[in-house]
Amino acid sequence: MAPGLRWTLICFTALMSLAALVFWVAAAFMGGPRAVIAQIDITAMVLFTMGHLPATASSVLLWRAGTFADNKPLRWALLVSATYFTLACIVSVFGNALAASILGMLT
Repeated sequence: MAPGLRWTLICFTALMSLAALVFWVAAAFMGGPRAVIAQIDITAMVLFTMGHLPATASSVLLWRAGTFADNKPLRWALLVSATYFTLACIVSVFGNALAASILGMLT
């Protein structure tokens, strides 16, 4: 992987991971995710939500490329990031499929 691409992916993954961490910490202190979503500008929320799929791809690409192989704490952070974003995308896909099924049954 080219060094410029590697650093771009690292910065994007770190930014999205930090945003997710801030979101969930705020949710813990503000009364849940709905309370946080109600306080965030819709544009920022859409960008955060839509960034999950590219964050999944970038974290998996970085993991497969062996990034941070010599630094165990950063390697674990990358694994946790890849796991979180992958699970978030899977949950959203199944949530959308369930909502579409329910709406289909109602019509």
